[in-house]
Amino acid sequence: MSYKLEDLIKFRSPLVDAAKALQGLKPFRADLVEGAWRHRYREAFELLRQGGLAPSGAVPIVDPYTGVERSEDFRNIWEHNLAVGFVVSVIGEWAEKAELISSDEREAAIVHAITHDATKVFEIFRGRFFAQARRVIEIFRGYQSQGMSTEEILECTLSDLYKEVPEVNAFCSYARALAWWCIDQRLFPDIGLIRLEPTARMSVPAMDLDLELIARDPLYVFIQSSPDSSEAHKTLSDALLRSAYPQRVRVALLESRGYGAAAENLLNAFEFSADGSLAIRINWIQRLVLLADCMTASSIPQNGSPFTSYFVTTAERQALTRLSERYPSLTARGVKMQPGKPVEECSADPTEASMSVSYVQIQAFLGSAICRELAEAHAGSPVPDPDGYVKQAVNNALVALR
Repeated sequence: MSYKLEDLIKFRSPLVDAAKALQGLKPFRADLVEGAWRHRYREAFELLRQGGLAPSGAVPIVDPYTGVERSEDFRNIWEHNLAVGFVVSVIGEWAEKAELISSDEREAAIVHAITHDATKVFEIFRGRFFAQARRVIEIFRGYQSQGMSTEEILECTLSDLYKEVPEVNAFCSYARALAWWCIDQRLFPDIGLIRLEPTARMSVPAMDLDLELIARDPLYVFIQSSPDSSEAHKTLSDALLRSAYPQRVRVALLESRGYGAAAENLLNAFEFSADGSLAIRINWIQRLVLLADCMTASSIPQNGSPFTSYFVTTAERQALTRLSERYPSLTARGVKMQPGKPVEECSADPTEASMSVSYVQIQAFLGSAICRELAEAHAGSPVPDPDGYVKQAVNNALVALR
């Protein structure tokens, strides 16, 4: 199906009433599919476990940004992956009957759906570390502006950090980020050893920071770009996965990131022609996983609240999960598109003359477009409300499973 570039630029999601969006819907339960899927998709389940995800909750996993083994409950992410897999299992049947995909491709789509967020725990660790790095730089620059010597700045910065994070492992992570910052700023004539000892002016635990060792660490790529750089994030994640896992697991984890509704996948979803026409160039396996992710509204557990996933339209999911609020960069950033020219990442500008759209808008357009094509293929003719049509079918399948 062909579209026009102006269709995307002018596209606006319908206003959503959050209360009505969930009216009459039942939440997804992982136990409805786990028993049947655990053996059938055992490699996918093992990949989730390697990424720190399991139905039991806490799984011991090394935080590669700090080198510390952590055991946190990321069961909500595990259940979200299975929820997206369930949606693909339903809409995949439609795609197979319409001969958009083969039976093997449908199975592959379910596997990719189950593992589409297999690296989410690493993304969480990464976000924490970059927040630490930004805090380190903020404190360091504050003392640097006072004209202190490098040694005094280090002492004051470390003391402030230790007051904020007295837990030793957490403090070591901050200190490590500070060491990278010092290397990047060439604050030492030779890369060597920083020996920390508690003094009257510096209340810190005794420890050594081996700068030479840190400089050889795969994480050293962090200082090659801004902590806010998406390219630095991707490079850093790749380096971590290369160092932490055997090749088979590493390749599978890296591949899993190519599916779902992440910003980098949205960026590569379109092909633009010189005549202004627009085509969705990703294959149907990718389309099914992307749509399923766009339809799965998963909550974030807070203060002991239960985790839930509901199946809704793309626009409803964006509203229910407060996507723009939680990820403001998806609204502020987007792509600039011109007929016959490569897509360029840029700041999003809502004016039509700018030829740019935000990632949130791209996601909504893609979800709606894929729904339209899928619903029409299933019904054999155009459907008045394709988003609602697919939503209803998925929820009917969920009710039938109970």
